[in-house]
Amino acid sequence: MSTFNLAWGKVTDAISVAVPMALTTAIPFVGPILSGALLTGVTINMCEEIVDVYGYKSLSGMSTFIGVIPGAIAGASIASAVIGYIPGIGVIANCTATTILHTICGLIVISACELYRDGSVSDDELKNNSMGLASSILGELTGKLGDVLRGTPGDMKEAVKSIVKKELN
Repeated sequence: MSTFNLAWGKVTDAISVAVPMALTTAIPFVGPILSGALLTGVTINMCEEIVDVYGYKSLSGMSTFIGVIPGAIAGASIASAVIGYIPGIGVIANCTATTILHTICGLIVISACELYRDGSVSDDELKNNSMGLASSILGELTGKLGDVLRGTPGDMKEAVKSIVKKELN
């Protein structure tokens, strides 16, 4: 099995754990806060497992990069948690947002690992420009996200390849 497919497996594993956790938003008052805390832990663990698949866990730049990712999506997480207060609709919206956010985070980390492996970014660049790199990758993924969510792992691999090729040129 390819490194990409192993890493993508970590994303789907995290989603299968995170979506049921997102249901905690149905608990009055504490649900959205509890959900946010639990989901942050799942997100960080997923990112660490992806980096471990690539063998980059010991890179200080990759550790910094992983630390930036949950912060970069915190706004969307907070928004989905606030929506969680709306009975019925909030739970569905939170589960949908959870799936999308974990997919995006996973693809950002996979892309960073692929870029590092191809020599497009260095450990120092990961460490010193984590937010810029994450934003650049997110910008590229945004146009492809619909296809990625409707597609197969092959489609996701193509999206990551296109980011790597653009960064190499």
